[in-house]
Amino acid sequence: MRTLSATTFQETINYCFTSVLASMGAGFQEVIYEVLEKKRLRREEISSRFNDVIKVLTETLGPSARVLIFKTVEQLYKEYSIPAEVSYNDSLNDRITLLQSRVEAEHLHPKHPPPNEWKTPIRNNDR
Repeated sequence: MRTLSATTFQETINYCFTSVLASMGAGFQEVIYEVLEKKRLRREEISSRFNDVIKVLTETLGPSARVLIFKTVEQLYKEYSIPAEVSYNDSLNDRITLLQSRVEAEHLHPKHPPPNEWKTPIRNNDR
């Protein structure tokens, strides 16, 4: 079972990936999601199967895929207000793993928390 922090981190990866794709245009974003879905990678699985996402994008886009992944990692660091000391040649998977460890150890929260995460459920007597 994932902790709240790990779940938030996974949702933040999805948020960052979607933000990067959206910045490149709705048409491009839909094409990327179609490519991923053809390889059986659903949108909600992007963060939990990010290594597979990288592999599929690299097979499809070639070296250009690295730009998408690099921008996603850079955005992820910004979400946690940590300087993104990431160079284009770094292992981006390693950078994500290091960031996740730091987020969990320091109990960091992203700038844009996932929707409904902090809301408590409505109880019958609260209505």
